[in-house]
Amino acid sequence: MGDDPTGDGPAGGALHRLLCAGLLLLCAGVLIHLYAGLREAALAASACLVLCFALGLGRVGWRERSLLAAALAVTAAAALSHDAPAALAGRSLERAAFLATFMILIGLLRVGAGTSSSVLALGDYLTRQPPGRRYLAIHTGSHILGVLLNFGTLSLFGPLIVRGVDATRRDEPGAAAVREQRQLSALMRGFSWVIAWSPTAITQALIPVAVIGADPLAVAGMGAAVAAAMLPLGWLNDRIVGRRARRRLAREGLLPAGLRRTFPRAAAVRFSAVCLALIGGCALVVLASGVTVIVALMPVAALTTLAWLLVQARAARRAGKGPAEGGSFAARVRGLATVSVPRSLPEALTLATGGYCGLMLAGLLEPARVGAWLQIDRLPAEAIYLLAAAIVPLLSQLAAPPILVVTFFGSVLIGNPALGLDPSLLGFAFVMGWCLNLTGSPFGTTVLMLGRATGVRGTTLSWRWNGLFTLAAFAIVAGALFAFGA
Repeated sequence: MGDDPTGDGPAGGALHRLLCAGLLLLCAGVLIHLYAGLREAALAASACLVLCFALGLGRVGWRERSLLAAALAVTAAAALSHDAPAALAGRSLERAAFLATFMILIGLLRVGAGTSSSVLALGDYLTRQPPGRRYLAIHTGSHILGVLLNFGTLSLFGPLIVRGVDATRRDEPGAAAVREQRQLSALMRGFSWVIAWSPTAITQALIPVAVIGADPLAVAGMGAAVAAAMLPLGWLNDRIVGRRARRRLAREGLLPAGLRRTFPRAAAVRFSAVCLALIGGCALVVLASGVTVIVALMPVAALTTLAWLLVQARAARRAGKGPAEGGSFAARVRGLATVSVPRSLPEALTLATGGYCGLMLAGLLEPARVGAWLQIDRLPAEAIYLLAAAIVPLLSQLAAPPILVVTFFGSVLIGNPALGLDPSLLGFAFVMGWCLNLTGSPFGTTVLMLGRATGVRGTTLSWRWNGLFTLAAFAIVAGALFAFGA
């Protein structure tokens, strides 16, 4: 999983314990505000967020420190130029606290997956399947489950793949790295393009609001057509990567034996029970409270992880393992709070500060002035659609969250009737850019969550492994924009 960014470990000093408590209180405050509507809980969560970032400043890298510096800069600009800087900063902090809590709680699923024997057995079986069949299974499986589990798909299947690959490193060291690249890439691609059409994705809820006049059904229909084209594109890219790797391994005398494993039915049943618990829990919370799937997934992911750890602890005890060898339930929960939660700090900080900066900038800049300054009216409609699709992944390279890029530039473009833009086609272009961001940017949510779940660097997941795929996908998007526009 990589180095512990908290530095202190589970038995650290007072500052580490204070950081752990602050992160847990942050999550509790956000959930209380979301489900009970208490304003005081939102204020407490915002205060905990600031405290945790201050405590964790020495435990993060240049990326997170740069984003914190940018957050301080836009806060200072708001204090000097905005009419109500405190209100703007408060709203932005509240949103940032939500994003940080989302990253922390969804990431807990990887803890249960990381210690599950069922996940290890399924990962080993999947890893040793023929590559072509393996890619199709991972791509389509993550795409379908993404509709139901949302980002929980990454936290569940990322460790499954990594543990399966790790089981082959001793026998087939040369092929293990290639297997990891191909399987994680298939997971990223299948999951990332579900937001092009899924009714449970945030894109389908946001576009009609950000782009007034866009038809949700038309946007989803066009998105589904492009998402379907990504399966053969990704499969072809995977075959090319595999053939190159096979030639290299043949020269080095490291070709894998390609042995298949018997399908682990019992492990599949147990893992399916976890998936059904997530799906059923989310459905019950949505029906009972009326919240969105993303909001429902946050507490359900935490409760599912606790139940998963309890089952694992009982299984270890039945197998005759002592508390030190198998890990008691209390010890597992203690490790969850003191090790796993603080380990999510870098990714939580990245997502939260990016959201904070975007909201602050949206409050400081007027869309009408931005449109006049960019001189958009000089461009043809086709070029504007292409730029709308490109600007989301491009600005994401600078950690700008897609939700804020789409909201801001959507108001800039649709607010100028002289451009003669089709609202549905413009909304479709923004959705396509959002999908491209998820595979092509190291700051995309897919990359951040999968990096945390697997320990693979974000630049490796996005630029090295999926850079060419993202460029080819943009070419398909461009063709689709011209075809649908005609």
